[in-house]
Amino acid sequence: MRRTTCGLGVMFVCGLALGPSAHVSADAEEALSALNWGARPPGARFRAQVFFTCEYQEPLSLVVVGHVGASGEWRVDVDWRLAPAGKTDIFQYREGMVYLWADPVLTILPSYLTRNPIRVRPGEAGQVDTGMARSGGSMNLPVVDVYLRGQKVMRDWPAWTTSVEVVQAGPRAGQYAITRKPPEPIKFLEPHVIAMQRYYVSPDLRLVGAETYDPAGNVVATTTYSDFASLASGAKVPLRSVTEMSPGSIGARATRTTSINDQPPKTEAVWEQLPWARCRVDREMQVIDGKYVLPRRTTTSDREGRVLDDVEYLSVEVGPVPDSIFRVDTEAPKP
Repeated sequence: MRRTTCGLGVMFVCGLALGPSAHVSADAEEALSALNWGARPPGARFRAQVFFTCEYQEPLSLVVVGHVGASGEWRVDVDWRLAPAGKTDIFQYREGMVYLWADPVLTILPSYLTRNPIRVRPGEAGQVDTGMARSGGSMNLPVVDVYLRGQKVMRDWPAWTTSVEVVQAGPRAGQYAITRKPPEPIKFLEPHVIAMQRYYVSPDLRLVGAETYDPAGNVVATTTYSDFASLASGAKVPLRSVTEMSPGSIGARATRTTSINDQPPKTEAVWEQLPWARCRVDREMQVIDGKYVLPRRTTTSDREGRVLDDVEYLSVEVGPVPDSIFRVDTEAPKP
């Protein structure tokens, strides 16, 4: 039986919205310029159609509204969704849900009608109850602050160590190899911990490929870039990419509780590790105002080619986002 994780795919929705702002040394500026994907927007607002699948549930279709601030904070609101006809809707509580991250706290608001937010702070021990308890059992996912920390490190490119060399032999001979290492291993790409990334840039300064490595030095993801467009600055940026990820699993625990007549309830683990089915990510980007490179569509698939998640950005607007959007209280405006 195939198991996939489920959710709104917040990383896919928000992860590429603003991108990093890099500071490069003069001697490597020419090669590193290929990693500069346009100007950093002062903020962005988007509306997206999100399709995702998970075990025990028909495919779900959501429409979300998202905001991303200049400093990387983000908010995603579930606007409405298409419930599967004639099926038990076990995710009904997600309608009107709000996800908000303002460093260092992730806030989850279960409903517009309920001002009782769940706040997850870095360093909280143990596991976070997802609120998915049912009469037949419960499910806990790992503490999410490790992923939030990974996002923060991803944006802090000046903290990464960088080296640039020219490949001397093999199919990439003549290309620049740009190796970047984060200040600590991070987790932002399931199901792997990331310790190094290597980018390949063609002699005409186009980003053509990338590899991601785990702490053991294994390649856990490869990316190929294509469909280049010119920015107003003259830089060439890829508008399409395909990332292939090696399989793995994430730490998760699901339990099943049963009782017979007057006997005490018995609880057993259904699984301890959740297989991670997403093995391919297809991304389409778009150029806005000649200088901003932002998402158009992100699709993830399993190894057999079945679509698991699809995020289509119906509209993307660049502009400052008011700080009030990133507050969750009774006075906060609803986007």
